Formats: sequence, C-alpha cells, structure tokens
Amino acid sequence: MPKSVFAATVLLVGVSLALANVPAGSWHQVNPWIDWQGGPDAYGYTAIDSDQPGGPAYQWKDITTIGTQVTTLGDDNYAGPFNIGFNFNYYWYTRNQIFIGSNGYLKFPPAYNIASPFPASCPLTANPNDYLGIYTADLDFTTGGQCYYWTNNVDSFVVSFINLPSWSTGGSHTFQAILSGNNNKIRYQYGAQVGTFQTLDDIICIENVSGQVGLERLHDQYIPHDNYAIVFTRPDTTTYAVHDMGISNVINSSSQAIFLTQGSNYNPVVYVKNYGNQPEAGQNVVCQIRTMAGATVYNQTYALPATTAGQEIMITYPTAWAAAPAGAYTISATVNMTGDMNTANNTKSGELQVVVLPGELLYDDGAVNTSGSWQGATGGYGMKFTPPSFPMTVVQVKVYINSVTTPPQTFTAQLVDDDGAAGTPGTILFTQTISATAAGWYTAPCNVTVSSGSVYAAWQQSNQSTTTVGIDNTGPISRQTWEYTTSWAPYRSLETEDAMIRIVTGAPLNLNLTMSPVSPPVQIPAIGGSFDYNISCQNLAAGAASFQVWNMVTLPTGTNYGPVLGPANLTLQASQTISRVRIQSVPGAAPAGTYTYRSYVGIYPSSIADSAYFNFTKLPTDGGGKMVTRWYSGGEAFPGEIMAEAPVIPAEFALQSVYPNPFNPTANIVFTLGQSAAVKLAVYDVLGNEAAVLVDSWVSAGEQLVVFDGSRLASGVYFVKLAAGDNVSVKKVMLLK
Repeated sequence: MPKSVFAATVLLVGVSLALANVPAGSWHQVNPWIDWQGGPDAYGYTAIDSDQPGGPAYQWKDITTIGTQVTTLGDDNYAGPFNIGFNFNYYWYTRNQIFIGSNGYLKFPPAYNIASPFPASCPLTANPNDYLGIYTADLDFTTGGQCYYWTNNVDSFVVSFINLPSWSTGGSHTFQAILSGNNNKIRYQYGAQVGTFQTLDDIICIENVSGQVGLERLHDQYIPHDNYAIVFTRPDTTTYAVHDMGISNVINSSSQAIFLTQGSNYNPVVYVKNYGNQPEAGQNVVCQIRTMAGATVYNQTYALPATTAGQEIMITYPTAWAAAPAGAYTISATVNMTGDMNTANNTKSGELQVVVLPGELLYDDGAVNTSGSWQGATGGYGMKFTPPSFPMTVVQVKVYINSVTTPPQTFTAQLVDDDGAAGTPGTILFTQTISATAAGWYTAPCNVTVSSGSVYAAWQQSNQSTTTVGIDNTGPISRQTWEYTTSWAPYRSLETEDAMIRIVTGAPLNLNLTMSPVSPPVQIPAIGGSFDYNISCQNLAAGAASFQVWNMVTLPTGTNYGPVLGPANLTLQASQTISRVRIQSVPGAAPAGTYTYRSYVGIYPSSIADSAYFNFTKLPTDGGGKMVTRWYSGGEAFPGEIMAEAPVIPAEFALQSVYPNPFNPTANIVFTLGQSAAVKLAVYDVLGNEAAVLVDSWVSAGEQLVVFDGSRLASGVYFVKLAAGDNVSVKKVMLLK
C-alpha cells in the first residue's frame, strides 16, 4: 500500500513543554508491560494498567452485533465526525463528536490525518493535538480488519478495531477505546496481538487541545500483550488554571487558502479562541496582509470582547482590502494576552492568491524544495481548487515532475469532483496518462466546467516511485493538499507542504460538429467493406480553440469499440471550419446488425464539447470477395494525424492463386483488380460445364479472397475462371476426395 517517500524529509522531534510551578508526572514502570502507573499530568489525569495491583480488569466489550461498522477506512485516512451521544468531559472542556483514524486513533474536531511519521512524543505542541492515541501505528484496512463504533447516547461510547493488519508486515491487531460519561474515564483495551510493525513507529497516549498536557504510555517500542487494559482517569477537581488565548483559524474555519479576483474587496475573517479554562478580558486582534516581498498592504486591529472558557469567536473585519495586484499574499492574525501560558497558538497565517481570470490557479511559488512519491503503484497527490467565481472552465491540468527513474515513465493527471462524502474527492471528471522523460512541468489539456463547489487536480503515479512530484515548503502554505493511498485524505503534511499541481482556466470549448455518410444508407456485406463520410467542425468561440477529434463505434450488442479514429489534435481559430472526407472500413468478423458510428470533439476521452453520428448496417449474408480483416480509418487526414497503414490496392487484374492444390473439399481463390469492376468468378469441369458460380457482381478494387467449397462435386480436374470486362484468367485445380 502507498506510503510517503521523500527526497528530503525533515522529522520534527518534539519535546513536551513543562509549565512553570507544575510538578512533573510520576512514572512507575518495572517492566514494559507489568506494573505500570502514569501521571498525574499537569491537569491531574492519571493512568493505571491491568498489570498493576489494583489496576483495571481486561473486559472486552463486543459491539459487533450492536454497533455500526465504519466501512470507509483505508490506508492512512479517517472517517467521521461521529456523534459521541453525550457531552464527554475531557481535560477542562467537553467534546461531543469524534473522528476515527485508520491508524488506530480517535481525534476530537477538527479532523487530522495522523500517519507516518507519527508524533515523536506526547504531549507535543505540534499538530496533531486533542487526540486519543489508542494504538497509533502504521495500520492498513485495505488488507483486512474491521472497525465498529457504538453509543448508548447516555454515558458510554465504544470504538473497536478488530483483526487489523499492520502495513507491510501484516499480522492482526485487536483493540478498543471506551469513553465513560458517568466518571469521565478513558479505557483502552488490547485483545489478540499477532505480528509486529514494519517499524516500531507506534504511540499510546492521550493529549489535550494545546498539546501541552497529556500522558504517554509508550512510543516507538513495545507491542501490548494480549488481554491488556489501561484506564486514564480525569480528576474530580483540579487547581490547574489555564490562561490561553489563541488564533484557531484565518480565512475560513480550516485556514485553507482562497482565490480572490484582482480588484475585488475582501473582508478578512479570523477565528479567535479561549483555549483555557478561565474567563478572559477583551483582547486586541491584529490582522495583516503582506506581499511575498514582505510589504504590509493591510493592517487592522479588532477589539475582541471578553470570552468565557472554551469560547470561539469569528471576526469579520469591517475594513475591506482591495485585492491587487495579482500574486500570492500571506494573511496573519495575532492575539497577545498578558499571562498567556501557550504562545505557540498566538499567531496563525494563511495564503491568499489574487488572480486574473481566465488564467492559472496555483498555490506553489514555482521553486522545488523537495519531492514526493509513494511506496505503491497507485499513490498520488491532489490540490483542491475553489473558483472565486462561477462558472469556471478548466482547460489544463499542470503537474511538476521533479525526477524520473529510468525514463520514460507514465503518470496520470486527473480532475476529480468534490461529490465525495462531505466534499471529498469523488467522481473522476477527466484523466490522461502522460509519459515523463525528465524533470519539468507536464500539461494535460481538458475541458471541464465547474459550476459550483470545488474541483481537485491530481497526480497519480503509475508505478511505484518511478516519478516524483515537486513539493513546495516555502510559506505561505495553502493547506489544500490531499494524498491518495488507496483512498483520498487530507495530506499528512498539509501544514507545511504544497504539491506542485496547478490548473489553468479559460473559455469553454464551443464547437459545432457535423457528420454524414456520402452514400446513404450504409450497408456492409458479410465479408466486410467500407464507407465514405463527410465530417466538419466549426469553432464558434471568440478565440482560438485547441481540442481533439475521435470516433467510436457502438456495436449491435450496445458495447463501444474504439477509438477507430484519433484522438487527433486540432486547433481552430475563431469561426474557422475544418472539413474532411474520410473512409471507414468494417471487418468481416464484426457481427451482423445495426451500428452507430459517432464522432466526438473535445478532450479525449471524457470532456465532450459536441458529437454527431449516423447508423450503418452489417449484413448477415451478401457479396463475395476478400474478407476485410480490420477496422481502418483513412481518407483526408487531419493536421498532424498519424494515419494507420492503409490496405494495399493492387495495380492490375490477376487471378493470383488457388490453394491448396490439390484440395479437399475447400480451396482459397485470390484475385486482384486494378479498379472496381463487374466480376464473374466460376468453376468449370473438363467438359466446359459450369460447376459453380462463386462471384457474379460488382467488386471493389484491391485484393479479394473467395473460398470455393467443392464438397458437392466429384473428384477430378476443374478450371477456375476469372472474368472482368475484357480481362480473363484461368487456373487448373484438382479435387481429391
């Protein structure tokens, strides 16, 4: 299954922060899995395991028959949020929703994709925070395992991971978490543990919303033994006073970058939160917008009113910024409170992109800082784009390939709709396979109109780590990067990295396509044949249009075959028309019945600007001559079209051969015509009597094959005679029975 592989990866080694005048937690650990107690942490949480005298008994709660199975977990993703069913008291605040992570964790909102490399310690102020590390390790639902959750909507919430393999090394791990509303306890339980991990990159812990307080059972070491339990107990009372004002988000509720059209008015949005457990007086919140060169173009202060513990306020600044000129900007908000115990969240920054449409939408600065690929054949990256106005037509997907191993190597460029669950990537709107030969930008033309919502531009590798995509880690960061590791999820490093994937917007294709047969109705004999047709396309747009033309055949069975033409690349200026007379051959092996012959213009295969069609019939029995062996599209070529090899038309009349000779009971008769003619092909006995007439009709120029069946004739010598106008040719054959 795909895992991240980076040309340059920086591992953040975190150190838990000790608060002034707060005693360090006490730990009693004789053996890694025997006789363990932890805490209290700064807030007062304590922990005890089932191997400690007086510790909790292992009592697995089976919810497989009463709970709800979570079916969307894969490799490195999460599902939710799910309602806990009651207000659960956690540290100095309450939570009533939770996300379930495929790598063995529960995350209180907002969601976060916790994946390798996992947190280096707990507590840790760096993301993620506010999570329950039940058995957080490199686990993989794509190769097995089940997950269930259950609530009684009163005081008990349970999540169970059952028979879950580890990525790469397999095995089977069963564990669960139980949140008890009546006593605010958190219980982790571990059933059968089979196998190990690829690396001991695991962590068992609890951590609070700021990442300053928590309890860690272990990280990067042991595997719990079977039938093991840990209980984390919240204190009934605490003297721990937390003064912590911070900026939770800028721009929007997830601090994701947005696009602004040049000259539009933008009122900045900032979310300020009292993360502590004490009421706080009003504070000044400063919002600034700066150019990439560092020049401040917007600087406003908002007087925030007093807040209660846990309260979050959304500020919309009344003074607007006129977004100009086009380019990238950093927006930041800062709150500085006297006595703040956690300055790490005092400032939050985001990215604004001012654009001129139509044009290029991007988040990266064009400079490659590192690169990424995946261990697995289908891994990928995606960037989410929300247009500043609708409709918006995407005419190109651009991907920067940073390296290619043993070129050429293929990758896939895609556009994906946001019609997945909760706006996640869903339906693939466009896809094109591209061959990469060296580092650089690669472009896939398309024609997809976005009328609402968002669209994802994606890169997906075709083979394991054969191409790498460029990564930009120079701020501002968009937080719009996604990853694909058998399923889509927000990128594990979205706070620090942007994949170098862009889209180009433009005018939608406005094409008028017509197509008709030269000589209707079109009827193809049983041995196959061909037809001529006219095809014409006009560009109705005000500007030049680049697109493709391709033809498909719908068989009598309803299935599609092709393309039998193209895709051929075309460019038409405004109002320009291109017309061609084409030839299409139909093989004798094609089944009898009614066919639809359809031409498309757009971007192959799924972006269709216009189409036209007509029907033709393949007869069950009719005619003679050489069997047509393949579909062939010829005639007047389109500019730049690579024509398939056309059938060879002999330059003269000839009865080429009769074989085998002697024969029993069939012989193959091959003849050629320099031009179409009325032909009679017959067989005579030695007395000159006509024994069989094989062809007596108009025959097209070229090489023909006729099968002579002599099963009803007596053994002996016969003569095959070919006549076409004044041309006559005879060959002697022998039938031996």
